[in-house]
Amino acid sequence: MSFYFTLLTASDSVTLSYPKTVGADEKLKSEVFKDLGVNPQAFAGEHDVASSMGELRLTKIRQEGTSDDFALERARNAYAVELRRESSESQDEFDGRVGVPYDNPDHKWSASQLKNIGQCGFKWFAEKLLRLKPIEEMEGELTPATQGSLYHKTLELAVIRADKSKDIREAMLDVLDDAFAEAEQDGEVGLPVLVNWQYERGEHLKLLRTAIRSEDFIREGARIIATEFEFDTEWKGFQVTGSVDRIDATPDGLIAIDYKTGKSTPKGVKNREGKAAIDIQIPIYLSAAVPTHESSQGGPGTEGYYFSLKKAKSLKKVRLDNEEELDGFVLRVRQILTEGDFSVSPDVDQNACTFCDYEAVCRKGNRIKRKEAAKKNGQSV
Repeated sequence: MSFYFTLLTASDSVTLSYPKTVGADEKLKSEVFKDLGVNPQAFAGEHDVASSMGELRLTKIRQEGTSDDFALERARNAYAVELRRESSESQDEFDGRVGVPYDNPDHKWSASQLKNIGQCGFKWFAEKLLRLKPIEEMEGELTPATQGSLYHKTLELAVIRADKSKDIREAMLDVLDDAFAEAEQDGEVGLPVLVNWQYERGEHLKLLRTAIRSEDFIREGARIIATEFEFDTEWKGFQVTGSVDRIDATPDGLIAIDYKTGKSTPKGVKNREGKAAIDIQIPIYLSAAVPTHESSQGGPGTEGYYFSLKKAKSLKKVRLDNEEELDGFVLRVRQILTEGDFSVSPDVDQNACTFCDYEAVCRKGNRIKRKEAAKKNGQSV
């Protein structure tokens, strides 16, 4: 409205312009030009003089025609891609909408892969099909991923060392120091050389002791029958593989426990409203992993829960009571794979973006909102 009334104040003419560059950054023309039916022309007083090939290419990149300059043609293609990406036109192959079906029956899916594609198709596409990887940097502190590996390995070793003890909780506490020391040296944990680690490790041991002493760590009458239990089986048409942190036998049946180093409940995949509200990790464990354990007699687990090591308490209990939602999720994933449409489409709260290594590639933000708005209004092509 402000722009509209500004136009009305002109008594003779209105001149619109935009800078090609601001400092070292190149700028794209506003969508307002297109809305007004105006095609900006280069400033008439501009001198067509270049002191280098780089400057010459800058002056010609927006001009039509062909050129024998390979670098210029590539730059023009890249410029056209950027113009489309910033427009309200629908997403294309540069945003993951490749239109090539992914039909690989031998693909091994993990719970985290299914969660990624269920939260944002592009996130899975970038990692598994484009095989992009973040730049590895030297770790100056304990990263969440390494911390999680260290905690998981320590608890696994503590259970193994305390095996067959009548009081598994006390036995684990007795061997925790030795288990932690062994986990520190484990190559799969990959603990880097850290400054002042000799002082920090005591805090980590204290945290793990508090977690083990928690009433939620192991239920009354429960018995630990497996740690880091690996599985490779079928779930709703997907070949799924992975490992369950722990399986306990209780008077009510087998339960699956997943350790979390964070303090909040993990987010699920998108529901029909686009919110990351459907939990799939524990349901996969209960219906696919637990039945493959020798003690299960082929039946599913009765319940599962996430246990926060930092808060020393259970975060969320999960039962197999959302089959309809899970089936809907599977259909949506099948559609993504069949259509080859891995568009940038995080959940409405953008939980998928919280821990994502591909933000520089997808460049989510206002441009995605413009495309979605145009699509709803029937303007998208």
